Amino acid sequence: MSLRSSLFKRYGVRLLGVVTIAVTTLLCYQVGLKTFHHAFLTSDEGSYLFQANNFLEGRIARDAPPFGRSLQHQMIIQDIDVGWLSRYPPLHSLWLVPGVAIGKPYMVPALTAGLSLLFIILTLKNIGVRVGPVIVLLLCSPYFIFMHGTLLSHTSGLACTSLMLWSYISWMVSRKSRWLIITGAAWGLLYMGRPYTAFLLAIPFGIASLLDLNRQRDQKALNATLVFVLSSLTGV
Repeated sequence: MSLRSSLFKRYGVRLLGVVTIAVTTLLCYQVGLKTFHHAFLTSDEGSYLFQANNFLEGRIARDAPPFGRSLQHQMIIQDIDVGWLSRYPPLHSLWLVPGVAIGKPYMVPALTAGLSLLFIILTLKNIGVRVGPVIVLLLCSPYFIFMHGTLLSHTSGLACTSLMLWSYISWMVSRKSRWLIITGAAWGLLYMGRPYTAFLLAIPFGIASLLDLNRQRDQKALNATLVFVLSSLTGV
């Protein structure tokens, strides 16, 4: 292998990955701006944004408004005792806080698209699959691009799921327990944003962990399983 090809393999591929992630982020932001005009597609987005503003002000809930009926919103709770807050779990609203703080909440889902793409690339490299075709398919996917032009929690949910998949496969390759801590924490974050999705994902990952424990039948495998379970419970 020549020096030039060796340098390209080492640095050129990384640079190409950075450029791809940057293009993905820009494309998703432009879709939100030019196609959706940064308007809500569903009432859920208003609920997330409302709660993000609550969090930005350092509060979980505002006082319930005195004329609540005129401000009723089906995805926002209004209760004299509980207050005025989103009906949804907190993760996605917390996820949006940096964007809300600078007046650009739609920048966060766009950046999240790049983050998810990074985790997907790392996962593919771990299992020896060619990265290029998968990236092309993702960039041609209306679901992937258009979803990240919204404020929906599917965006942060995909990032958590991608992180979970990458770290779990990294554990399978290296058998180092620290990867299971990350896997469990990623699932815990997903549970804080999309509990039902997290519950469904827990089934195959849980079965895989138990099957691995059954195959290994040693203290190290038992410890790894316990690490996975305990780190997952942090989100619960």
